[in-house]
Amino acid sequence: MSDHITVRTAGPADAETIREALLAMMEVQGMEAPADLAPSVRYLLDFPGAECLLAERDGRPVGMLQVSYRFSTFAAKPAAYLDDVFVWPEHRGQGVVDALFAEVERRAIARGCIRIALDVDAGNGRARRAYERLGFTDSGADLMYRALQPG
Repeated sequence: MSDHITVRTAGPADAETIREALLAMMEVQGMEAPADLAPSVRYLLDFPGAECLLAERDGRPVGMLQVSYRFSTFAAKPAAYLDDVFVWPEHRGQGVVDALFAEVERRAIARGCIRIALDVDAGNGRARRAYERLGFTDSGADLMYRALQPG
């Protein structure tokens, strides 16, 4: 097995891989998966202003990341927001997160983004440590939301 990890934009041909990643991510997080993820996967791949990145080693998927590009009103510049980050468990601790974050940072800088932001569960210590190692800091803000639809 090679140590080299490549990162590329996922496309329609990657729909099954993205579905498998989402199912695995939901399982790890103790979430119940919907009966049919195909609409979610299509939406994820086609959503304007967002990219789904796949990390691969030797042509096999090892991780994925979904990033949305937003506008920061106060800075009057774009910002990147990471919605989903997932590394298959057997590939954790092998540089996959580093490769995904290096690529998303390269893309964000190319777009003129002023920052990359993300949410992470307070109890997800492994992810928090990885993000801190990559230079992310805790903003102290708590995420609040209002559900507009069930699910």
